[in-house]
Amino acid sequence: MALSGKSAEFGEVVVIGAPSEDHDNLNGNVHGGYAATMLGTAIGLAVHTTLPPSASYVTVDLKVTYLRPMTKESGPVQARGKVIHAGSRIVAFEGWLTNKEGQLCPYGTATCMIMAAKTDLASSSGGKLEV
Repeated sequence: MALSGKSAEFGEVVVIGAPSEDHDNLNGNVHGGYAATMLGTAIGLAVHTTLPPSASYVTVDLKVTYLRPMTKESGPVQARGKVIHAGSRIVAFEGWLTNKEGQLCPYGTATCMIMAAKTDLASSSGGKLEV
């Protein structure tokens, strides 16, 4: 699944994809997992724009609502992820995916939990790492 970045700014990222028949489900439409992956990618990259370099996150939930089917003729498609709330531990997002005509296909929401900055275990234990 080839995706490319179109734009990124604080709290908002846009990625581009081109679905093909390889992404089709048994009904001949692009599988919903393709759209969910594009939305999840745009949302995940958007969370990165809000974090300090040493912090990370985990996805708490991702909800996708499919409004219009996609086919290979729908592409290129564009997924946008945008922060709608940024707290110290929880960040809420919305995302939407549009086809080449600008029509809304699926949209979604997600919640991510910010994780504390990672530390070097070896240095914090005096150079000894015990298992």
